[in-house]
Amino acid sequence: MKLKKIALTGCTAALMAVLASSADAATAVLKHEIVKFEKSGTTENKYSAEIYSFYNPGMGFSGWVHFSGWGYMKLTGGLPVTITAKAADAGFHPGIAVWRNAGSAPIEYVKSTGQGTMPYLPWGDIVEKSVEYTDSQATPPTTKKLGSLKMYFVANAVDRDGWEEPASYEAGSYYDNSLLSRVLDGEAGTVSLTFTPPKTGIYKFAVGGLNPAAALKPTNPTDSVFKDVTVTVAFPSK
Repeated sequence: MKLKKIALTGCTAALMAVLASSADAATAVLKHEIVKFEKSGTTENKYSAEIYSFYNPGMGFSGWVHFSGWGYMKLTGGLPVTITAKAADAGFHPGIAVWRNAGSAPIEYVKSTGQGTMPYLPWGDIVEKSVEYTDSQATPPTTKKLGSLKMYFVANAVDRDGWEEPASYEAGSYYDNSLLSRVLDGEAGTVSLTFTPPKTGIYKFAVGGLNPAAALKPTNPTDSVFKDVTVTVAFPSK
């Protein structure tokens, strides 16, 4: 199967300015590329994800929006599904988070960090009654109301093998990741997440990196480093 490589980029300063000025009546969202996985079609895809994109408070919790890989699939409630992320470099530690997507906004939109009262965390619901998207590339910029954004958290998992774990990751600290399911399977750079959909519907997931090996970290801490990650979805046999 030919793999499609997606490199998601950060939003521009102009777009950030538009988001900051959005009306209080609606929450601004960003548009990202997303791949549909299905048993009779795509079950494997290659992404390019940033080494800190899954969970990093130092990025203002924003890496998940801009630098992760995204996928979705229609699933039947009660039938387990497994998502596996395998990095091309063992120093890249992938993380996977899954939500049930139930809102009326199109699947390719996601909440913009900094809007509302809580930041994104890969263990929480993301629910907004009214969202809107501003296309800053249009002349003049145009804003479109999309309806509701409802992403109900289901499960997460991160690759714990080979971590060079700093003390700042301890429970209760600023970088607390105690609510992440840290998987030790003996293979650094790979993680699998098996979950049972609570009901039939659309499920959306993000794949990114966290706590990379020292060898992958850039000399300039503001630089972004991307690594290839192959994501496979194993659908139930029924």
